[in-house]
Amino acid sequence: MPGTPVVFAGPSLGEAHARAALPGAVILPPARCGDVLSVLRLRPAAIVLIDGLYDTTPAPWHKELLWALEARVPVVGAASMGALRAAELDRFGMIGV
Repeated sequence: MPGTPVVFAGPSLGEAHARAALPGAVILPPARCGDVLSVLRLRPAAIVLIDGLYDTTPAPWHKELLWALEARVPVVGAASMGALRAAELDRFGMIGV
């Protein structure tokens, strides 16, 4: 997985659409707290957060996204949880689309 983009997607973007948009990316289910940190250890080319869990389990933590940015891994957010986190972390370098 080093050098490969990782996408956390679920209901907002189906797997087929995610694969069409980013061929070769690793497509994972919606992120929960700790998932971004786990993926960061694998040195991805980028992390794309589209969907995340928040009702049934703790949501992706701001700090793990900041650690990814600190490690110079581009972090992009869109749609659901990704858009929310991108708005919150824009000034730290997270990219909202």
